[in-house]
Amino acid sequence: MGLVDNQIEWMRKRKYYGPFELNALIIEAHTADETFNEGQMISTPRDETVCLQEVVSYGIVGILFAAADLIYPRIQCPWDLDPRHPVGFRLNFTQTAAVTTDVTWILKVGTDKKDALIQAQDATTIAALDTPIAAKGVIAANMNLWTARGIKNDIGLSRSEVEDGAAIRMELEADTLGVGVTVLTLLGIEMDYVPHRTVGVGSEYDRSLLHTGA
Repeated sequence: MGLVDNQIEWMRKRKYYGPFELNALIIEAHTADETFNEGQMISTPRDETVCLQEVVSYGIVGILFAAADLIYPRIQCPWDLDPRHPVGFRLNFTQTAAVTTDVTWILKVGTDKKDALIQAQDATTIAALDTPIAAKGVIAANMNLWTARGIKNDIGLSRSEVEDGAAIRMELEADTLGVGVTVLTLLGIEMDYVPHRTVGVGSEYDRSLLHTGA
């Protein structure tokens, strides 16, 4: 037998998707006499209040959410994703209130397969994560915040469907903002997965997020 995955302590692969990679924003049609709040010319097609927002005056841009606001990201499934293993998701965000509280996000995931109808992003076929993203504690303003990892046990694709061009679609909601927090700014979504490096016996082994194998 040649060299196979279970003889190498691979790590899971991570991909980070920023605001313009989520396929959830649009340049709104407008007239010459209209006025806009910051970022609202580029907003979600469903609700113009979910829009681009600069983080303070740092030149960093994210997607602005108020409580219960939604976006519907859609990303191409990475070609090397091995669908036999769970897929993880984390959210990178910030907020401007100098308070100590908890905020929560809800992420749901579905797929669009090759030569199938593109489904509405809020279709019933989109499903909650098997391990939801837990509440995240906020202790100060303008912090580089990361949620705990949510997990989808089965992404709902076969290996051939991944290779054929399936997409992963999501529904992301700013669920609970906590006392004193008025808006959240999403900086990006991180997805982690087991990459398909070898084939056959020995390629079935799940991977750790850490090089220590923990």
